[in-house]
Amino acid sequence: RARRSPRSSAWRATRCNRSAAANISELVSTLLIKRSGLSRVQPLLVLAEADDCAAVRAAGAGYLPVSGLHYGSVFDPSLQDVDLNAWDASLLWSPAEYSKLWVMDCLLMNHDRYSSHGNARLTPPAEYNGKWRLVAVDQSDCFFGAEYLSSGTFTAKCAENKPVPWPVPLLAPIHDHGIASVNMAINSARGAVDNHLDQIVDSVPEEWWAQAGVDPRDVLRCLRDRAKRLADIVNVQMLQGIKGATDGGVVI
Repeated sequence: RARRSPRSSAWRATRCNRSAAANISELVSTLLIKRSGLSRVQPLLVLAEADDCAAVRAAGAGYLPVSGLHYGSVFDPSLQDVDLNAWDASLLWSPAEYSKLWVMDCLLMNHDRYSSHGNARLTPPAEYNGKWRLVAVDQSDCFFGAEYLSSGTFTAKCAENKPVPWPVPLLAPIHDHGIASVNMAINSARGAVDNHLDQIVDSVPEEWWAQAGVDPRDVLRCLRDRAKRLADIVNVQMLQGIKGATDGGVVI
């Protein structure tokens, strides 16, 4: 359902994307991540009108929104930034969350999570007995990026068996527990696709598909196929080899 926030707070409370393809990427990917069991920002649809856009431009925002329906998310000031390449996985409520987020990014072809973009947050530890939880934010560059999605070239990328870059802290749960967390993450991702993908794709506003020039059937085929091949995409055999190579050592 499109939700119209009050003009005075709509754009402070939400992050709105600039293209229909980015909106599609955000909505489909965020809802799949939710269905996999990971924490994520609360998504909503924002109906922006001309006067809203003028207010954002006057406020000096780093993007120029246009009127229409946008993907947004509720702003939560309690969430904290995290560098996924340096965070100690043992401080997480469940260190396996690293595995689950990485596997979902492999499914969704999200290559900028582990760059300097800061596309993850942490919940306050007080909410989980002194432990942190990962929160996925900014899924606008899934499907290899909005440009690949809108041009249709993402379909060729879908066929590749290449994982996205993986963060060094992923080694800790693999070293401590083997690849069980990765296999569980694969099963969770497949369950999200098998049980919820059709409904998620149907929830995307028709105008976004038209504006982006994307056939929703291509997105369905892509993610269903990748879910079936996910063990090959994340290269479970290679990860098993890492487990064997680090037995008897300490991940630092």
